[in-house]
Amino acid sequence: WNYYRIDEISLIPAVPPAKPLAVEASLVNENASGPTKSIMKFLSEHYASRTISGQTEFPNGSGAFNELHQANRVIEATGDDAPGIVAFDYMRYSPTRGDTSGTLTEDMIKHYQENNIILSPLWHWNAPAGNTDPSKGFYTSDTDFDLAAALANTDSAEYLALISDMDIIAAELKKFADKDIPLLWRPLHEADGAWFWWGAAGAEAQISLWKLMYDRYTHHHGLNNLIWVYTHSDRLVEEHYPGDDYVDIVGFDGYDSNNDQNPFIS
Repeated sequence: WNYYRIDEISLIPAVPPAKPLAVEASLVNENASGPTKSIMKFLSEHYASRTISGQTEFPNGSGAFNELHQANRVIEATGDDAPGIVAFDYMRYSPTRGDTSGTLTEDMIKHYQENNIILSPLWHWNAPAGNTDPSKGFYTSDTDFDLAAALANTDSAEYLALISDMDIIAAELKKFADKDIPLLWRPLHEADGAWFWWGAAGAEAQISLWKLMYDRYTHHHGLNNLIWVYTHSDRLVEEHYPGDDYVDIVGFDGYDSNNDQNPFIS
């Protein structure tokens, strides 16, 4: 009959949950710029007390101006609330992809200046070689690129291709640094899931690649506007974590699939 008869309700005191650990505002790059330190301070001060909403945007691929299509949909749906963080993807900037890169960086700089948002670039990095499908070269199943072998021989064409690809993205990130714009930089995401080539060669190779990128971007290119974000996936495998000396923020990519191993359950 869709109703209950309740005879009694008892209220029993519960032990309050433990407070989250404090998050320091320090960054792994001791030469981080002032605005970059300010963003980290802002995030740490609000940790566990406020939620900053975010939205990912994808380039249109035509080389034309990249609008904030998805963020604007949020604003339209809510009336006025805009996402505080906007993520965007350098997917099309991988040389083996073969797409037109366009003006993604310049457009995101313009949006930053006009909308007072925090920017978070990521990179679905096409493997530097061995791809069977140029549009899916970041998937393990669509490349035979051997990361471990490439890292083992610094004179190999594969290793040099890794460096060349990283330098292409570094040139884009430098455009933000030149304008003193801090970034939540989220590379090599979901490595512990192994569905991307940078995680498929095992934790040791993936961590070596992370450290190589960190060293090249921080010390070679002098990119002091990056907050380094490591993104777990799947079962939160600890062995893939690059270490506290190379990571500022730890995140998690969750996929709400219908299975009893779903990490969101807990």
